[in-house]
Amino acid sequence: MAFLNALLSERIKLRRSLLGWLILCGGLFVPTIMFAVRMRRLQQLSVLHQAGVYWQRHWMESWESISIMILPLMVALIATLILQVEYKNNTWKQVHTSPQSWGTIFSAKLAMAFWALLQLFLVLNAGLYLAGALPSLFARGTGPLSSPIPFAFLVKLNTSCFVDCLPILALEFLLALRFRNFLVPVGVGAGGWILSLVLINTPYNFVVPYNYTGIDYLITAGHRTGSNLPASLLVLSLGTFTVFTAVSYILYARHKDKG
Repeated sequence: MAFLNALLSERIKLRRSLLGWLILCGGLFVPTIMFAVRMRRLQQLSVLHQAGVYWQRHWMESWESISIMILPLMVALIATLILQVEYKNNTWKQVHTSPQSWGTIFSAKLAMAFWALLQLFLVLNAGLYLAGALPSLFARGTGPLSSPIPFAFLVKLNTSCFVDCLPILALEFLLALRFRNFLVPVGVGAGGWILSLVLINTPYNFVVPYNYTGIDYLITAGHRTGSNLPASLLVLSLGTFTVFTAVSYILYARHKDKG
């Protein structure tokens, strides 16, 4: 019951933040671009529809930018904003004087970060569906989409990328808990993202957790990027997430000044 009350409290506080707009704008950024591209090339839609792999191709073309560029930055911003609510309103002391354990506070905020990340994936997929389906309504001579939506493929793609995001979420959560300045976790996130772009085609790409979503996409697309991994990407992601989360909670519980 204490955990559910903490979740409800976090949800109420986040309603007043920019988190919802961040998820909406970030989630619709690539779908909007894909919609514009499809609308500009309406004459090619009939050929794409008849190929039988329209939806899988549409998602793979879109997911390249999403996995390599959008997700690492969005996850960093989501984790930071969730914790910056307390710093911005100067309410950490109020939170810690409430009848909640530190474990309850920590887990409730982490759960809200999970929920925000899930919402981002829902917006992304809804936006990509609309970006792929709506242009056919404006194309002359283009029949309905005959290519079935590959639900099994999309579930696998989204699930694996969601897990790949967890190490970034945990690391940014750690930094946002530790530092009051909003720019510290955001700066680390931007630096990690740039470093991931530099290393993504090298044998050391797995060293940077911000690379995991991009590596996953390249493996799915048929590249040999994952051949040098010391373990499966699932093991690396869950293991790194567990370590970062454990360190984050230990530092939080032992830190004397909690806001």
